[in-house]
Amino acid sequence: MEGICGFISFDRALVDIPISIQEMAHSLSDGETLDYEFTMNSNWAMARSYCPGKTTCRKTFLYHDAELSLVAVADIYNAAELAPEYDGEKSEIGKVLAACYKKNGREWAVKIRGNFAIILFDVKKNQMIAITDRFGVRPLVWHKRGNTFYFASRMNAIAELVRPLDVNNAAVYAYIQLEMIPAPMTIYKNVHKLEP
Repeated sequence: MEGICGFISFDRALVDIPISIQEMAHSLSDGETLDYEFTMNSNWAMARSYCPGKTTCRKTFLYHDAELSLVAVADIYNAAELAPEYDGEKSEIGKVLAACYKKNGREWAVKIRGNFAIILFDVKKNQMIAITDRFGVRPLVWHKRGNTFYFASRMNAIAELVRPLDVNNAAVYAYIQLEMIPAPMTIYKNVHKLEP
């Protein structure tokens, strides 16, 4: 399954970044063959997984330049409309989303139509931004340990790197009562689903 994951530390350089991000990314697979793309520096890393050879159905995007890094899992319905406005091609969704953020700042998300989960790291502001679509179709879960944030489109990517994770009894009770776990809760304590 295609997905995104990563982590960022706001107070120190992390060790073993390449190994850690690869472990997270490989846990996004349900057993199918996936390819991976990474971007990282001394205190953060992002990755996307995608089906090899299927360029027309890719749903994950990674973009990196000197000012920002962005990773997304998305169906952007207005990509053809956004691309010319932000000097990109319809197929360059990561570049278009980055240009949209650079031009519109905090208001950039209102320009995007579709279902998406996006993590953006603004290098100049040393700020991480996480957004999901208005209905939460594309999930994004996160965990904070110390001053390090871990995020992923699938829970098992966080569970792969952050151990131990304890079961959230309140979430189990909610599941028994409601047959679902309401956001921001997840099955694990201190792992949260980002609300729309």
